[in-house]
Amino acid sequence: MNQMICSSLNVNGIEKESITSIEQLPNEIFYEFSHYLDGYDLYYAFSNLNIRFENLLKHSSLFFKIKYLHKSNSPSYDNYKEFIHKYKHKIVSLYFSDHLPLYQFIQLSTIDLSFTNLQSIIFHEILMSKFTVLLFYLKSLPCLFSLTVYPYCVDNDLADIYHMIFQLKFLKYFQMKIDNDETFNIDMSIINNKEFSTIKYFIIYHSISLDELIDLLFYTPQLIHLSCFGIIDRYDDIKPKKIIKLNNLQHLTISIYHLNFDKFENFIVKLSSQLIMLSVKINRPNKSYLNGARWEHFISQHMLYLKKFIFYHIDVIDDDDFKITPVDELISNFTSSFWSMKNWFLYIIIHDNELRYLVCPYKSRFTSGNALFINKIKPVFKLFDITSLTIDDCGQLDRRIFINILNLLPNLNYITLSVQYKKDIYPLKESFDSLHLLNDYVIHHQFNKIYLLKKNCFDDVGVTLVLVVIGGYTTIPLITQSWRKFSSE
Repeated sequence: MNQMICSSLNVNGIEKESITSIEQLPNEIFYEFSHYLDGYDLYYAFSNLNIRFENLLKHSSLFFKIKYLHKSNSPSYDNYKEFIHKYKHKIVSLYFSDHLPLYQFIQLSTIDLSFTNLQSIIFHEILMSKFTVLLFYLKSLPCLFSLTVYPYCVDNDLADIYHMIFQLKFLKYFQMKIDNDETFNIDMSIINNKEFSTIKYFIIYHSISLDELIDLLFYTPQLIHLSCFGIIDRYDDIKPKKIIKLNNLQHLTISIYHLNFDKFENFIVKLSSQLIMLSVKINRPNKSYLNGARWEHFISQHMLYLKKFIFYHIDVIDDDDFKITPVDELISNFTSSFWSMKNWFLYIIIHDNELRYLVCPYKSRFTSGNALFINKIKPVFKLFDITSLTIDDCGQLDRRIFINILNLLPNLNYITLSVQYKKDIYPLKESFDSLHLLNDYVIHHQFNKIYLLKKNCFDDVGVTLVLVVIGGYTTIPLITQSWRKFSSE
């Protein structure tokens, strides 16, 4: 082995023996870095090296995580086959990037009871029919705690799939993501076996009606964390008697496409009163959700343990004749003392032709957009006492629009501007002429703080305007660690 150069350690006046070779490292070090290496790479590097490492591989508590990428015609294929048969009982996780590596792996070994310590499997791009067959073998695994699947060619009926998933006796985490906009039938009433699942973390990425979700939750009474992305409404009424009380549920993330607020509220109230975190995204405009006063009453009456709240509503502006309705005005209720005392603030995000309302803890992060349509939404600015303004990549912002924004916000206390640039371009003079206008503007206004930030960027990045609505309170805008502040105060 190659020698390592390490200084001797002196602790409390006692000279410790220096480590000069990798063989002198304790086993615990190898256990630690084995978590970051593919199992076969670890085996290939240390097998047949010496007796100590051979014993580590065979007899110690060292386990392997496998990310199968080997091709059947590669020179290492025979060695890989030997490794799988020799150490399948020490494999704790399997990851398959798509269906071809999975099929090649199955040719080496069936995933069955012989994988006695297998705890986690991730299947990407797997035929649903193939996954259905594999589920019969997965039922025999004694330690399978986590299962993630991204299937394709999915039949309309998912009831049988979920029934088989719920029969995995040791499963604690399950995630399924189907990348299409199809609707599926999940009629769990046809299932005769009502055996409960052990799942505690349940993540669903596909369209599902609220009634179907309620049916699935009947089988998962131990849930702690539920995330459901794609709620639609196909039925006239929710059947209250079907909603099972999930007393352990603490984290709920839900993304809604079609569901009125009354049904949503009824569902949450009957589902759990122990929520610590609630995240709600409204993907299609539904202005009944914009009533901040209703949310305040709902949370204060039914969610006494809630520590973190995130609300996201997307409204599409299709024409220039944008008007504020009485319903829109209810959004201002999100700026009451109830919200500021909990450090939950309202943000207005302008992205393409979308007007996005976001309520969240102050230190949340935001993504970039690529256009502004300020003139269409001028009436929105009049609803709030906006005191903080953040503009991401102001170098691409038209100077006239920039000044127009500033003039619409007479109560600003804080401004945060970021400039993003390519490696060989310094943008302060060429790309951000609006700085000169900003200088003229601040002469006539008093600000507690102005931040100018810059960030290296190798791709064209658009603009997102984030307006921080915090009532009469003022706070310093968040500065992302990857940005370097080069001008302040």
